[in-house]
Amino acid sequence: MRILVGIPCLYHHDLCKRAIDSVYGKPNVDILLVDNGAEKTVSELIQSYDCLKIINEQNIFVNPAWNPIIATFLSGGWDYLAIMNSDLILQSQWSEVCFNRWIVSPDEILIPQMLDAVPRKVYTNFQPSELVTEGTAGVFITLNRKQAEIIYPIPEEIKVWFGDNWIYSILRALGYVTVIPPNLFSYHAWSSTVSKVPGISEIIESDKVAWGRLLNQE
Repeated sequence: MRILVGIPCLYHHDLCKRAIDSVYGKPNVDILLVDNGAEKTVSELIQSYDCLKIINEQNIFVNPAWNPIIATFLSGGWDYLAIMNSDLILQSQWSEVCFNRWIVSPDEILIPQMLDAVPRKVYTNFQPSELVTEGTAGVFITLNRKQAEIIYPIPEEIKVWFGDNWIYSILRALGYVTVIPPNLFSYHAWSSTVSKVPGISEIIESDKVAWGRLLNQE
């Protein structure tokens, strides 16, 4: 069983490094870094890792950057995909928890519990209660091949918002369950990267209109 972790990167060198390092070098885990028109220090950071890379000359925005990650996953031999934000730090045993869970329940969409602090040390004995959830706001989304084929491609008229809504609403309607399992957790640094994107207010308003149009077409 192998997993591909795709991480689009744009701003905040230190947070990107923490995010990448928290998943890099794990057995049966491959990393795909997306330089989404990133600032210079982040581009240099991405080049320093020995892993798969996608380089966009300019920021193509969130959901369009997710689509080539999903396409890469579907074209390769991986069993699972995780799309991960660059301000998320996974606990050290995240992949073991996921793999062990998928052996028993291969169609579960797993979500880590989010803790709102950057850690000074790594905790390995945290035991949250299991929770069936509606999903989380696009920070760590796991899919198997069947699920990825169902939701791909994400409509590119929704550029920043609603990509996670697209994924979760389609899959939940088909009976797939999103679960926060025991002992899967992460630290979310809440970088507010999207707020630094020029013209973001207008893009979000356009996304709202596009999402309403997509809903009406369902």
